[in-house]
Amino acid sequence: SAEAKGGKATYDKLCISCHGADGKGSAAMIKVFGEKLNIATKGTSQKKDEELFKVITEGRGKMPASGKGLSKQEQKEVLKETKTRD
Repeated sequence: SAEAKGGKATYDKLCISCHGADGKGSAAMIKVFGEKLNIATKGTSQKKDEELFKVITEGRGKMPASGKGLSKQEQKEVLKETKTRD
């Protein structure tokens, strides 16, 4: 669907460099930041959408607030794409 393609494109643009294509984290970025960047976990999938929206829009720790420049629809698409990685 167009929504799925949009979510993947946005994830690829904003998230893949740190979280990796599979959501398990980019080894290079884990080395740089010293953080576990794995979002392909049961813990992530169990979080409420509102909590994940907040992380996407406001950032967390060293993660930038990437979602503020996204429309509500784009935020939903990225959230859905993120949840497919667990």
